[in-house]
Amino acid sequence: MNAVALDLGERHRTFPKSVQPGIPRLGELKPGWRRLKIGELFRVVNRPCQLSDSETYRLVTVKRSRGGIESRGDLMGSEIAVKSQFFIEDGDFLISKR
Repeated sequence: MNAVALDLGERHRTFPKSVQPGIPRLGELKPGWRRLKIGELFRVVNRPCQLSDSETYRLVTVKRSRGGIESRGDLMGSEIAVKSQFFIEDGDFLISKR
């Protein structure tokens, strides 16, 4: 059996370099600044969609790590595996729950 050398100096990354995993530690606030909960900035709106197998829907996905919103294409309701979908409108702010 061949031996494999493992360089322990370079940690295996499961996140892109732009993401620092772990619990964020917020520093002291600058003068005049205040902390708000996200619920104080946005009103949560859910527009559930009752999928119809015979209708076409345009799906989007929210990418992590500042990946933005990406089109998943147009699919028939019968082709959509996850049935809990929501409608979005212009001006909506989407957040991935992952």
